Amino acid sequence: MLTKATIKEIDQRLADKPYNVFHFIGHGVFKDNKGLIALMDENDDEKPLDDQSFANLFLGKGGLGLLILNSCRGS
Repeated sequence: MLTKATIKEIDQRLADKPYNVFHFIGHGVFKDNKGLIALMDENDDEKPLDDQSFANLFLGKGGLGLLILNSCRGS
């Protein structure tokens, strides 16, 4: 479990070992008719990611079979 959902923390955790399931429970935003996952940047500011940017976090991470997303205001 991560207490701080930053790109760096997620990337580091996925690099530590392979995971079969990734479950995101956090904030989302809906902007310009598009759902975004709200991560945090290094300064604890909100960093919304679109679907492509979020998916890119998982490229090359072997073994991941299931990704579950739970967010408020994501749709």
